[in-house]
Amino acid sequence: MSSFLHSLPRTAGVVAELITLHQVDSTNSFLASHAADYPDYTMVITDDQSAGRGRLNRQWVTRPGESLAFSLIVPGGATANQDQAAGWLPLVAGAALVGALRANGILKAELKWPNDVLVSEMKLAGILCEVLPGSRVVVGVGLNIDFSPEDPPGPRATALSHHGSASSEAVDTLLADFVGGMRRWCSVAPQMQAQSAHQMVMGVLATIGKTVEVHDVSRTHWRGTAVSLNESGHLLVVPEGSREPIVVASSDIWHLYQ
Repeated sequence: MSSFLHSLPRTAGVVAELITLHQVDSTNSFLASHAADYPDYTMVITDDQSAGRGRLNRQWVTRPGESLAFSLIVPGGATANQDQAAGWLPLVAGAALVGALRANGILKAELKWPNDVLVSEMKLAGILCEVLPGSRVVVGVGLNIDFSPEDPPGPRATALSHHGSASSEAVDTLLADFVGGMRRWCSVAPQMQAQSAHQMVMGVLATIGKTVEVHDVSRTHWRGTAVSLNESGHLLVVPEGSREPIVVASSDIWHLYQ
């Protein structure tokens, strides 16, 4: 384990409990299994996650020491409507992380719908949210910290060290700012949280206005222009040759570069 994980004073000051693990299969799975033992805003963190997961049951594959995996329990009932909560929470978490990155000098950080954080269109982080019994939610983040640009863990991957400091102090500040962003949004009145989420997300979302390729769970794909988000955080895409947007709720989105 990276030595600095044992000293995260700012982060420890904004969470209810901070648990550092030498190695774990998945920080989300750890919290899901032990959620009854921990209060809201408990965070678990490691730099050696052996079976991390992304959307659609994909693996988040990293080599030990190259990235951080951290998960945070947030209160249930994130919006007055639970269907809205499912759509907005990954986006809110991504926006909170983008805000923390920008506050710490990485001004080109932005959000790709629905759960990737990019810097200059390279993937820095991914987010996976999972609902716990009783409606609390585990917000999981995989964040690339440091690897050789000549030997990336995956295509179009980037790391914190490529854009600024990856020191213990920088990581501590980044994590604390992320938690602060999540706490602020969760403290908004439930009936206002969807509106608050929309404002928070649209300010950092890079997908809107881009030509995208939509890859459906049925393994079909089509192209169009991403135009907006609906009230549940789903993406509205106008297909090529059409004027009517289609609601995209769970498909993969690829930004196309022209």
